[in-house]
Amino acid sequence: LQYAHEHDIIHLDVKPANLLLDAEDRVMLADFGVSTLLEGYTHASLRGYVGTPLYTAPEQWLEQPRAASDQYALAVTCYQLLTGRVPFIGNLYSIMHGHIQEVPPPLRSFQAQIPTEVEDVILRALAKDPAARYPDIRTFAQAYRAAVEQAAYATYLATSDDLLSATHIPTTEKPDPVEDGLLHPLVAITSPHAHVETMTASPPTKHRSARLHPPHGIKRTLTLLLFALLLLSGGTFGATYAVNSCTFGSCPHPSLTLSNTTVHLLNDETQTIQLRNTSKGDLHWSATLEGSPSWLTLSSSGGLLHTNQAYTLAFRSHSDGLPSGTNTALVIITGPGLIPQYIAVTVQVQAELNAVHVNVSGTTFAVQQGSPNLPTQTITITNHSGQSLSWWSMYSQQSWLIVSPDQGTLANGASTLLSVTISAQTLVPNTYVAQLTLLGKLPQTSTIPLTDNALIFTLKITAAPSLPSAIIASPTPAPAPLPLPTTPPTGPVPAGIPTATTPSLPQVPNYAALPLSSTSAPITLRAGHSMAWDEKNGRLYLFGGIDDNSDLQNDLWSYNPVTNSWKQLLPTTTKVASTCGNIPTGRINAAMVWDTLDQQLLLYGGTDGNGHYFGDFWSYTPISNSWHTLQCSNNPPGMRVSSAVWTGHQMLLLDGINTNGILADFWSYTPGPHGNWQQIATTTPPGPRAYNALAWDSLDSRLYLFGGITSSTSLPADLWSYTNKTGWLQISITGTTRPAGRQQASMAWDSTHNVLLVMGGWIGGQALPDATLWAFTPVQNAWDNATPTDSNGNALIPARAATSILWSDKFQRAFIYAGTSSSIVQGTLNDLWELL
Repeated sequence: LQYAHEHDIIHLDVKPANLLLDAEDRVMLADFGVSTLLEGYTHASLRGYVGTPLYTAPEQWLEQPRAASDQYALAVTCYQLLTGRVPFIGNLYSIMHGHIQEVPPPLRSFQAQIPTEVEDVILRALAKDPAARYPDIRTFAQAYRAAVEQAAYATYLATSDDLLSATHIPTTEKPDPVEDGLLHPLVAITSPHAHVETMTASPPTKHRSARLHPPHGIKRTLTLLLFALLLLSGGTFGATYAVNSCTFGSCPHPSLTLSNTTVHLLNDETQTIQLRNTSKGDLHWSATLEGSPSWLTLSSSGGLLHTNQAYTLAFRSHSDGLPSGTNTALVIITGPGLIPQYIAVTVQVQAELNAVHVNVSGTTFAVQQGSPNLPTQTITITNHSGQSLSWWSMYSQQSWLIVSPDQGTLANGASTLLSVTISAQTLVPNTYVAQLTLLGKLPQTSTIPLTDNALIFTLKITAAPSLPSAIIASPTPAPAPLPLPTTPPTGPVPAGIPTATTPSLPQVPNYAALPLSSTSAPITLRAGHSMAWDEKNGRLYLFGGIDDNSDLQNDLWSYNPVTNSWKQLLPTTTKVASTCGNIPTGRINAAMVWDTLDQQLLLYGGTDGNGHYFGDFWSYTPISNSWHTLQCSNNPPGMRVSSAVWTGHQMLLLDGINTNGILADFWSYTPGPHGNWQQIATTTPPGPRAYNALAWDSLDSRLYLFGGITSSTSLPADLWSYTNKTGWLQISITGTTRPAGRQQASMAWDSTHNVLLVMGGWIGGQALPDATLWAFTPVQNAWDNATPTDSNGNALIPARAATSILWSDKFQRAFIYAGTSSSIVQGTLNDLWELL
């Protein structure tokens, strides 16, 4: 599936019946008969098609399939393999309603032996919103593998001594099951008469500090055995761990049971585990911290328990002085005649806003028209940041969603409960959606959302039941029908969820702008720089430009929105322009994109601003933190200043300018071991353009071109689109509201709301760049002024040209950096803004 998606093919019918085994027991994915090319499909071309109902994703029911639909179907298949049933059953309507509206039943409600880690992975892949699922199939598979290994190893830690005692290894020191090289002794029992064996190896001497890091061979064994546990669970006994001698109901004395064998703590937190004496006599117990970690304290080190008496043992973490990340410890429970038991403890140290957590009870509402009983959902915000948190909510333009309270402050260690209700009195039967973003700020941080994605709430209103005919025939007049709303619900609508059938054209969201300041930010003022966005890792990359002293830059930076921090990856160096060397020479207006296939930056061309144009081609890989020359010269596109986009598998390079004048050709570069350039066209209908704005519509695989300067020095305001299927089309704009023609504007595709954004640029006859943020909605074929303003109506983001704007679907916002507010040198900026 990953390979198919990388080649723009979606399967559309993933299910067990299409998974075949060949003679070598390899799993083959069959029946691509209904699959389609992502690059060329439109929603209309797939209208009416729904895959096998039991495995069909919500957006596929709504005729808006995408690659994430295959992930959903694969998750349903995993769900069935692990539990013996699919999430939603019944007639066709019940199945459809379940996939679109209902929360899948927890896997553990059908098979209690499924680890919670595995269940969490499957349920995320079954998210209603495609954007809430894993970014791709490979990430889903890696998360599943990690969950299986984590669950198996946690069980291993908790049960190892019990099993080791059965092997009767003669030693004066208690053997360590991980360090001493013992093969994992979990055994899947499929019948009450199965022969139980354990495997051992001679224990070599190893340093004891590696206790919580199992060798690769052991992890592989754990993974295979846990798969056997899950897949064999349909037998009389199911798959059961032979973890102690109580497996068949015969328990030795004394015995102690634990309510849990793992503890997961966050920063400074307390959790408890209950110890219960299941012996027939008194039991003396003691708790020992392996290695005496300073960050963990227990409420007691031991005590006396009478028969059936319980004690609640508390675990308290102290994160002061600990670095961000995960720390582990082992607690050993022992006693006279008692088989030692182990409790694995982890503390996750998270800094600042990463330590603020949001839990939502549910995001769907279902009501009957006219019903006085309106449902309620809740949101819990918990602050473990160590500081006081200021938070508030931001709605899309929807009037039916009510959150109370909608803002406040929260002390460290405290939680607050938000009530989410609805107001549906004026709404007609239909399905509505609303978006809620929770924002947070600590005293020393910037404002960021408290969840990875905006919260999408769905309201389904059904019609009231029909009155009996006898009542309808009575003299009492029937109540008047509810009036249609005068304005349709508006705001960002996630793909795959319908809005009301009243006029429902998508409308431009209200964008808010916030400045982002950081002590680690670049101090150089610059314009004409290049930027690219790594969606997978959530990183912004910045290269080159020109500063306020007319000096060219070739430094490379990255910006992490989560920590609001910059990092200089490579400094500016002085180089001879005519040679490639080990790093691109300083330049402006180079074309740069992020290659998602090979996880690298691709940089082409540019100019030094003095009549010299570059034709070199470079790649930068974060792993090696170095540039690599793909081709120093003689690249087919030739020397130029140009614009480029990344399509998901190719770099598209369009038009530009060099010493011969303004260009009109169109190129593509496909990376790989034999990466190559291909000329798509020697000329294009928009004609020769330079300093135009480009953006890639990831929803419909479409390239947009706006503005620029022509060979006659005019500044057109036309908007064009290009797809492999339709070629070039000039878009007919509805209405008179539209941006003026310009050059050196920056453009990005808002993939969250399916809106095209244009920022800044030079307008003919004006001494200063434009400060307007323009938004184009393709469905309406219309432009709208979406400029964030202050209370006086002034633009919040200063006017600029030669800037860069990038949209992040991961963070659901755009980032705008630097540029020039007057000439290319004078008035250069180095400010960073986020557009929410």
